[in-house]
Amino acid sequence: MSSSALSFSENSIDTMWGPGFIGFIVSVGLYGLTISQTLHYYQYYYREDELTLKLLVLLIFSLDSFHVYTTAHSFWRYFIEGRISSTLGNALPWQLIASLMTTYVITFIVQSYYGYRVFKVSRHNKIILGAICFFALVQLASGAAFVAEEINASANSRTDIFSNSAVLILELSSTVLGDLLITCATVWYLRAERTGMQMTEKLVHRLVVHAINMGMVGGVVALVQLIVFVARRREMLFFAPNLVVSKCYVNSLLATLNARHSIRDARDAWMDDDNAHGGIVLHRVGNHSSAGLWGRHKTPMDTKELRRFRLAMQKHADSMSMATAGDEEVPHDRKYTDRGDAKSALKNYEIKAQGSVFVMGDLAA
Repeated sequence: MSSSALSFSENSIDTMWGPGFIGFIVSVGLYGLTISQTLHYYQYYYREDELTLKLLVLLIFSLDSFHVYTTAHSFWRYFIEGRISSTLGNALPWQLIASLMTTYVITFIVQSYYGYRVFKVSRHNKIILGAICFFALVQLASGAAFVAEEINASANSRTDIFSNSAVLILELSSTVLGDLLITCATVWYLRAERTGMQMTEKLVHRLVVHAINMGMVGGVVALVQLIVFVARRREMLFFAPNLVVSKCYVNSLLATLNARHSIRDARDAWMDDDNAHGGIVLHRVGNHSSAGLWGRHKTPMDTKELRRFRLAMQKHADSMSMATAGDEEVPHDRKYTDRGDAKSALKNYEIKAQGSVFVMGDLAA
């Protein structure tokens, strides 16, 4: 037995499972939030989302419910049955082992979904997607290896538990790195869509905050678990965040899905549907496009901020035209060869602003 391995014979039940019981109490509270968010999703998004997304929500809710059951049964076994029976032995109950595997599966599913969202926001960057999937797969594989080791220990009635520390450290490290990559990639591609216009700046800022919350909630808890596991492993303190991390991932995913209406409302608040005054016309195209976001018909959208910018650029183009005729002096870095160049610059700016709106729509999908 490894000198650093935990042992049933060296620790009392209270010392070993007390921290985990505290984590279980917190996780039950978060499970109540899971139920609330799941009901909210099926109330407001059931009709508009695709079947795959509905099944995804059902799957993670079912896994989270199973996780609550297995952990509750495990603590009942040790704290209730263990007080009145001496036949429990040294083996870990299958429910506790199953709860560990459920955590790894939930983490894999949520990180994979976030990887898909980053893939859309990055305009199909396969390298980023591959890196996220790599960390998610390493997390799942190392978690499965850790569970297999615990099953073997229980089958052979070994008193040492959680002895394969290298595999668990690999699982936690890959989880943290995957979440960090998801967050950084999303923020990077969102900031790349900034146009300097008030219309998009506030929405980009809101989406950046949303992306940070999306990617780092579970990652921070996993990082805390990693630090505690390395520093104080023999006291089982790491078991508390272990029981909470799956709830963080589930609620993060549900919050992301349930926030889509508010994101769309924030975007549409900057859109002016009145096209009577002229300006730049954007279009909502398609029948629930890849983002599942746009209306069923082509609807012209006129943006007040874009319209004001267009008028300002039009005046600037007129001044450039006069300057090229020798009527006024223009700084070298602002000169255009003719009015067409000014219009071309304006058009490029409009295209960038329009692209920002569509990228934000992808994140709200």
